[in-house]
Amino acid sequence: MSKLRISIIAALLASPACADKKKADACATDLSPDSKAIYMAAVGKMRRGADNEAVVTAITMNRISAGKLNPLTARTIAEAAGDCLKKLAD
Repeated sequence: MSKLRISIIAALLASPACADKKKADACATDLSPDSKAIYMAAVGKMRRGADNEAVVTAITMNRISAGKLNPLTARTIAEAAGDCLKKLAD
C-alpha cells in the first residue's frame, strides 16, 4: 500500500494540479487559433522544474519552419500561449 501511495504522490508532483489546469484551459479559450495551437501542443509537456520556455520555443520554431506561423508575429503568439501555460504553476 505504501508503494502505491508513493507512486500517487510522485505522479501528482510531476503533473500540474487539476485546478491549475482548469485555470490554464479557461485562459486558453480566449487565445487566437495560433496561440491555442501552441498551448495545446505544450500543455502536456509542462513540468515543474523543467525549462518550459524551451518547450514553447521549440514548438513555435517548428511551426515557423512548417510555414504555419509568420516569424514576425510568432513571438507575440507564443507569449500569449505562455501566459496561459504559466497558470499551470499558480
